[in-house]
Amino acid sequence: MPDFLRDGGRLDLPDDLAVLAVRALDRIMAADSEWRDLRQDAAAGDVDPAFDTVYGLRRVLMA
Repeated sequence: MPDFLRDGGRLDLPDDLAVLAVRALDRIMAADSEWRDLRQDAAAGDVDPAFDTVYGLRRVLMA
């Protein structure tokens, strides 16, 4: 974590950033995503900790 955040500072981000991040996560998890294909090839099908991480990030961003 950057020092300025530890010291109580804040980071001003655009209001639509969470929406854009969710759209990006949806794209990498889409059926035609090369990233998803590579992860599936490296793991046992749809079971991959990276997928769980992406789904978790998406849930947080949508909250």
